[in-house]
Amino acid sequence: MIANKSTLQFDDFYIIQSSMNFIQPESSEEVNIPEITRQYEIGLDYGFKRDGETIYFFIKVAVNQVKEPKLGYVLFCEGVGVLNAAVIKSLPEADAQSWRVNAISFGISQLRAYIDSITAFGPFGKYTLPLIDLVSLIKSKNELRVKKTGGRESGVRKLKKEKPVQKKG
Repeated sequence: MIANKSTLQFDDFYIIQSSMNFIQPESSEEVNIPEITRQYEIGLDYGFKRDGETIYFFIKVAVNQVKEPKLGYVLFCEGVGVLNAAVIKSLPEADAQSWRVNAISFGISQLRAYIDSITAFGPFGKYTLPLIDLVSLIKSKNELRVKKTGGRESGVRKLKKEKPVQKKG
């Protein structure tokens, strides 16, 4: 089967903040690294901000950043993707409905690769961010947004096609 490329294109993606700490096991302690890392709590958040013809997509992930973290990695990273609003406005209807989901998926993939890279030489070896249930993530985010706004929807609205400017003659 041939995969169709998305018409959504990022102009760029940057890591704007990150931290990595390692909680060392006691010297006599035997550890099961895969079992420990499977228990890591993962926090993830995202948002969109439009500035003129540019849309900034922010995404951040926190791994094992809890009051009493498990042994091993304690990670945080935040990235920003840059999209052209004009390109999004010109997307076919099917893509126009799903561009945010595609952006979130892309952002998670970028952060996953970054985390793979920064942990590759760490004491527990490479940590790969597990697959994320996007449907659940988006649903939870929307429920939280509605709760915070007293029942009104808010956030980034669907981009409207601009009306052409008519010159006065």
